[in-house]
Amino acid sequence: DAGDESLLYSTVDQDLTGVYKHFSRINHSCNPSTVVEWEKESLRMEVRAVRMIKKGEELTGNYMGDLVGTRKERLAMLEMNWYFQCGCEVCSLTGKERKMNDKVRKFIVRQLEKLDPDLIRKTNLSTMLSEYLDVLAACYSIETEAMVELPMLLCQCHMIYQAVKLMKVKWICPDHPRKTLMERLWENFLEVLDREAIAVAEVLGRSMVEEVRKMLE
Repeated sequence: DAGDESLLYSTVDQDLTGVYKHFSRINHSCNPSTVVEWEKESLRMEVRAVRMIKKGEELTGNYMGDLVGTRKERLAMLEMNWYFQCGCEVCSLTGKERKMNDKVRKFIVRQLEKLDPDLIRKTNLSTMLSEYLDVLAACYSIETEAMVELPMLLCQCHMIYQAVKLMKVKWICPDHPRKTLMERLWENFLEVLDREAIAVAEVLGRSMVEEVRKMLE
């Protein structure tokens, strides 16, 4: 929490911009250990851990905010906007590990761009649910890297699954996402998607919790 640090801000149209001495020292990682929530009302910057952080381990954040695809795409974005070459643990992967990480990230990003909840109809419910669960399983395979994507994705999977049940649509969960999600969320994973969405949102902060609860109403 760096809320007591010196602050520069503008009240034009009630938009605020803060400069925080301690927070600005947090370096970037494509697998960050923290996320940030800025409270406009109190002008406080809250830094929240998203995973276990060992004593003496450096705190890191994702400067890009959302999940970005391949190493090449990330390096280009970071160099263009922040003028450095990333050497984090993800960007330092080599060989098969780098190819696999690039493949998973590229799949998640492309699918999230393609999938549109507003286009869901009874005729495509089963297909959409399978596709959303595929993306969810991919996110869990790189969980801390894709943490910010999880709450909304879990909500969407929950709502589509509830529609499948309500409309009594015939559907069988594909083997790949089922295996991954059973390992991560237990055998009844389809029945706990909403609770998991709230649990992950609580890690990310109050504003995300409010957004998830609103979506699940």
